[in-house]
Amino acid sequence: MDDNFIHTGLRERSRFFPTNVNNECVDAFKRSLLKELDQLDVQCKNVNLTKDERQALSDLEKDVFITIKPADKGGGVVVMDTSKYDQEMYRLISDKITYRKLKKNPTQDYKKEMATLLQEGHRLGVLDKKELDFLNIKNPVIPVIYHLPKIHKRMEDPPGRPVVAGIDSLTSRLSQYVDFFLQQYVTQMPSFLKDSGDVIKLMQSIRVEGSDVWLATADVTSLYTLIPMELGLKGIEKALTGDPNMPDEQKVFIVKCVRFCLTHNYFMYKENYYLQQVGVAMGPKFSPSFANLYMAMREGSVINPMLNKRTELGELVAWRRYINDCLIIWRGEQQGLEEWFRQLNCNEWNLNFTSHVSDSSVDFLDLTIFWDRDISKTWSFFKPTDVNTYIDTTSCHYGPWLRNIPKGQLKRVYKNYSEPEDFRKQAQLIKNRFVDKGYQEIVLDSHCLEIEEKGKVVTKLQLPAKGPVMTSHHMVQSHGPSP
Repeated sequence: MDDNFIHTGLRERSRFFPTNVNNECVDAFKRSLLKELDQLDVQCKNVNLTKDERQALSDLEKDVFITIKPADKGGGVVVMDTSKYDQEMYRLISDKITYRKLKKNPTQDYKKEMATLLQEGHRLGVLDKKELDFLNIKNPVIPVIYHLPKIHKRMEDPPGRPVVAGIDSLTSRLSQYVDFFLQQYVTQMPSFLKDSGDVIKLMQSIRVEGSDVWLATADVTSLYTLIPMELGLKGIEKALTGDPNMPDEQKVFIVKCVRFCLTHNYFMYKENYYLQQVGVAMGPKFSPSFANLYMAMREGSVINPMLNKRTELGELVAWRRYINDCLIIWRGEQQGLEEWFRQLNCNEWNLNFTSHVSDSSVDFLDLTIFWDRDISKTWSFFKPTDVNTYIDTTSCHYGPWLRNIPKGQLKRVYKNYSEPEDFRKQAQLIKNRFVDKGYQEIVLDSHCLEIEEKGKVVTKLQLPAKGPVMTSHHMVQSHGPSP
């Protein structure tokens, strides 16, 4: 047995409850706690919902003719006719390539198969006793599928993004166990983007000179559900193979665990049971890592060899990715870039990129990125479907927490801006939204001034970034749009 196996520290929550205790001690603690609670200065003149509003929500919840779901992107709530919601759901699960209807509830059969897998891991020493107990869910919940309306795609009869809700389901903890190992490989990918802060750092490291430099974004259509299982598993195997610190037996076991999660990815919809046959569902913990490593394998064979190499089509200067959202900097003719995308879409990997190309600005994550002569700049981007979801000042929340929400949101927006004057323009939009929720404009103005002053101090302490310069015969004269 190999003593070098890596253990996760995952374990079952303690269910200990003291049955034999001194009741007088418990009573004394209760009296002390209640006394302290009475002394707390908690004042709330208004409850969040009146009795009539609570009753209205209850009535809406019981209304079988409507379905209420959060929007896929942009925040907000979507109220749909239930018949249309079901129609879209049936359209999704009717894809016989992706889903297969089962004759019965497979939970007990799958549970026995999983027990065999876990016992094998424990026998080898890959799983310790705490991990074994954690992964072995005695009474698993049956996963259910639902979809989130993509109102950013189409407001009328929007398409849906399928999500499998599987908290405490049979493979939920096994998915968590697998993801513990896979996440480290994801962050090591050359294309990895953690968040918009990484995007800003990338753009600050590159200076652009020339009229033949293009910005582009690309999105992989339905990445999760279109990954061929065996190719996806090869991505996992490739990542594990490059890890010198993990014993081979553990690598084999992790691949088996991933395969089990993929081949036992079942769910229920309206009393019927289905099995997903291709790709991975949105919902399981390891799904983003699985998709990322699949993309990394494609990048390793096609994308990375092209970086900073001049071809007859042009030069791929930068390729960075947040799961299935890609940011590209290209040097050459626009036709060359568009032809490169066409070639990229000719593959056996089920990857289809939809792209947007511009010589001035692109929207990526929550940023708008644009050139100002030879320097890249950024500011915050808000989707057209974004709605004002800030909490009203009359909400029955802890006062100091409630008052700090505007400052936190303004700080987050400030980080996205290259120029202070750009921040001031869009800060007005944020302030207007908070004013609509009852916040005082004079307080919001003081937050903006404080954030800007602290930002100036930080800027002075930072050294100017020195990055590679891309040059050509003509200077870029295009500018991004005004905020």
